[in-house]
Amino acid sequence: MNNWFKILYLSLFSFFTLGNAQEKIVIGEKQTLFSKILNENREISVHLPKTYNDHTISPAKYPVIYLLDGEINFEYYTGMADFIARTPYADIPECIVVGIKNTERTRDLTPTKAGKKVL
Repeated sequence: MNNWFKILYLSLFSFFTLGNAQEKIVIGEKQTLFSKILNENREISVHLPKTYNDHTISPAKYPVIYLLDGEINFEYYTGMADFIARTPYADIPECIVVGIKNTERTRDLTPTKAGKKVL
């Protein structure tokens, strides 16, 4: 009886799992922009909130978070931002997240040298 149960269970399990369509989870879109100041292409990742394409919200305004080290931080940060912006107890408003990939970390994140001012 135990073997019959296993066969029945496996056949039903395979029937239901094979019959379901796969749904993709998309958290953002990668784009490439050319920077005239840096004279190079910069890769950015853009995450839009779930209600971004909802036309019943008029006018829709979203704050934008610019995220440095986008190649490392973008995936987990977008999930966290969506989580803490969920209703009914949202801690932050829904927002657009733009992750900026660094090409030369020292140049991109080091302050420029300032001259000394004499008072």
